[in-house]
Amino acid sequence: MRYSLYILAILCLTFSACEEEELINPIPEIEFISIGPSQVQEFQDSVVIRIFYKDGDGDLGGGHPDSSNVFIEDNRAGVINAFRLSSLVPNQEAVPIQGEIDLYLNSLFISDSSNSQVVDFSIYFLDRAGNSSNTIRTSRVTIYK
Repeated sequence: MRYSLYILAILCLTFSACEEEELINPIPEIEFISIGPSQVQEFQDSVVIRIFYKDGDGDLGGGHPDSSNVFIEDNRAGVINAFRLSSLVPNQEAVPIQGEIDLYLNSLFISDSSNSQVVDFSIYFLDRAGNSSNTIRTSRVTIYK
């Protein structure tokens, strides 16, 4: 019986250590949640991309005011737009963070002579230490005239 409890204690410590190790990973991780609306009128409607983020040392966002840390690629032509995300923790403390963030894209346009066009986006973040997150890809949005 004592042996079984000892094994159980080791397993519990192993799982909690794995969770702690996962939380302190300094490389940011992002996951695509949603994009909407699925149809927008050219130059008029905005699209909202919702992303889940996790960063073990909390240095996602912020940094030099002239530096970009969010990169959104329009996959139709490979054009990358860079944006700046403000710091997600007060006083730039080194604490594990996770949550959801909404990115707003305005004035989407049709890049050819058609009346509608389908687009999706690839997105990654860069933290203050220069670590790049994984790249996610959104689902498709239709732009119409």
